[in-house]
This record gives sequence, C-alpha cells and structure tokens, in this order.
Amino acid sequence: MHVKKQKPNLLALGCSHASTLVDAESWPDYVANAIDYNLIRASSCGAGTSFYIEKLNHILQNNIIDLIVIQLTEPSRVVLGLTSKENEGNTSDLNQSLSFNDLACYTWNSEKNENNIKTLTGHEVKIDNFFIREVILSKWVDYKIMQDVSTMQYMCNSFKVPCIFWSWFVPMEQLFIPKYEWLKNKINYVDGCARQYIKNNNIKSIPYDSHYNASAHSMLCNGWLMPEITKKFSHLYAGDK
Repeated sequence: MHVKKQKPNLLALGCSHASTLVDAESWPDYVANAIDYNLIRASSCGAGTSFYIEKLNHILQNNIIDLIVIQLTEPSRVVLGLTSKENEGNTSDLNQSLSFNDLACYTWNSEKNENNIKTLTGHEVKIDNFFIREVILSKWVDYKIMQDVSTMQYMCNSFKVPCIFWSWFVPMEQLFIPKYEWLKNKINYVDGCARQYIKNNNIKSIPYDSHYNASAHSMLCNGWLMPEITKKFSHLYAGDK
C-alpha cells in the first residue's frame, strides 16, 4: 500500500508583511507553495524583530520544523516589556503583536508612541521627541538587530533546523555593522531587501497604505525571494519531493 509522505514544515516569521492583514495570502504562502511545505506562520504586525524571538523559541520546542525563513522588519522598532498587559491572560496566538504566552510587549516607533501608550495603559507620557533623538537614532539600534539575528540563528542551530534571513526595509548587507561582519559567514541570508525590489519593479502598494496585496507578494516571491532562497538551499524545489 502506498503511504503518502507527510509534507515538511516551513516556519515563516515576519512583521505585518508576513500576515494576512491585507489579503488572504502573503509571501509565506508563496514560499510554502513553491517548495510544497506546510506553512506555520508567525507574523507580528507593527512589532520589532525582537518580538519574534520568544515565538521562535516556543515553536521550536513544540513543533517539528524543517526550514525557517525569517523576514526582518524596520531596525528602529524597539521592543520593551509592558507589565500592565501581562495579567490579561496568556495567548499562544502566533500572529499576535502585543502579547505571547506570559509576555506582553510594546514596540516603540518613530511616532505616535504617546497616543499608543495612553490607549494601552492609560498613562500620559511625553516621550516621542526624546525617543526619536536618543534611542531610535542611537548606535544601539544597529547593534540590537545583529544581536537579534545572532540569537535566532543560535536557536535554529540548537534545534538543528536550517534557516535563512531576509529584510523588508533595509538591504541585508547594510545591517552588518563592522563589529558584526563575522556574522555574514555564520548565517544564510538574502542580499538586498523587499523594498528595493518593489521599487525597482514598480510594484504598487494598496491605495493609501504601505502594504501589498496577494498579487504583489506573488511577484515579490516568484521574481526575487524564492530564486534567492533556492541559491542557498538548492534542494528546495517542489519537483524534487
């Protein structure tokens, strides 16, 4: 009797561009379809890359994962804990951007933090000007993204799962600051970034928004992302299964 082979599992981590916020499908769906893998999606809309880490830790401990594709978001998104939201109940929803398991976090951005903090916690703070000048523009932000990548790579190595990194907003090669040049030879990554490919190919976002529909994600994946991923993992063709 022929027993159908179970598909391998792809874990895709990313920001809102990895979600189904705008359309029924985004880049994780097209990557999974291209290589004929089951998809486990972990998107974090508006959150910083640091928020991915505990999701990755949880998923690796509770699932058999065969490949991980990690889409880095805007490096200036800074993630910090938020105690007032920790007592509102745990969630294991992989596509939450504020809380996960027993953690609650807030991602600081370049604007509207004062309004967001008031809405979330009831506290009125005047911090946007300080945060932009002293934190978002600091060298620490450049170091932190490399530290996050190093941490996630270590986790993947610990569970013996291959992974590859790519960036939506900033070309990967620009993220490797001098003190982290050594990391280039320790990880798999895709040169360039989605924003660059989208601009060069005149791919339009949805009206009055910076997000893209399924058709745009399909063009991005088929025209750039999947060819680049398969350069690193040449066996990842559906026809080879």
